[in-house]
Amino acid sequence: MKRFAKSLLVIGSIAAAGTASADWFEGFAPYLGVDAKWQNTQGKSDWKKVIPKNYWGGTVYVGSRFDNCWGLEFGFTETQRKSKTHSFAAGENFFGNGDTGGAVTRVRNRFHNWHLDVNGYWPVDDCWELIGSIGFGWMKPKVSVAVNNLGNGATGFFPLDGAALATTHGKARGVFRVGAGAQYMATDCLGLRAIARWENTSTLRVDGNYGNRDPNSTINYSALKKMFKDTYSVAFGAFWKF
Repeated sequence: MKRFAKSLLVIGSIAAAGTASADWFEGFAPYLGVDAKWQNTQGKSDWKKVIPKNYWGGTVYVGSRFDNCWGLEFGFTETQRKSKTHSFAAGENFFGNGDTGGAVTRVRNRFHNWHLDVNGYWPVDDCWELIGSIGFGWMKPKVSVAVNNLGNGATGFFPLDGAALATTHGKARGVFRVGAGAQYMATDCLGLRAIARWENTSTLRVDGNYGNRDPNSTINYSALKKMFKDTYSVAFGAFWKF
C-alpha cells in the first residue's frame, strides 16, 4: 500500500509539473525576422563637418511572444560603410587647432550592434498591433580617418597630428534603445512591421595613438573622442511565426 501511495504521489507530481509547463508555454510563439534600417547618426562638435551621418543597414532577429502583451527579441544589426571627404577652408577650425586650411580628410564608418529588446504589444484589431520596445545593445563603430595635404604648422594639420588622427578607431560600448511602431499580420504566420527607434550613441567613444601628436599642437584630443550624437532610425521588414 505504501509503495502504491508513493507511485501515485510521483505520478501526480509529474502530471502537475507537466501541466504547469504546458500552461507556461501555452502562449510561447517564436518568430524569425529581417528588417531594413535607415539611421541618422550625426557627428558631435567638429566631427559633424567630416563624418557621414546617414546609413542604410539590415537587422536579423529571433524572438518570442509569451502572451498577447509582451515578448523578448534578440538580434544583430550591420550598417553599410559610408565615407565622406571634407576639404578644410582657410581659417577653418578643428577641435581648437586654429587654422586647418589646405587639409583634406576622408572618414569611413559603419556600425554593428547586438541587441536584446523587451517588446510590448497593444492589439488594435485582429490584424494590427501597436508595438513599444525598450532594450540594450552592444554597439561598435568601425571608424577610419585619412588625412592628406598636411600643413607645416602655418596651415593644415601638423604632420604628427595627421598621423595621430589616422589611428582613430571605434570602441564597443553599451547603448540603450527605445522604439515604437506597428505590425500587421498578413497571414497566420507572416507579419509585416515598422519601428522608429532612438539609441543613445552619444555614449560611444573613439580612441587612437594620440600620444604621438605634435608637441606644438593645440588640438583638444580629449574632446574629439566623443564622435557621435544620438541615433534616430526607422526599420521596416517582415517576420515569420513558427
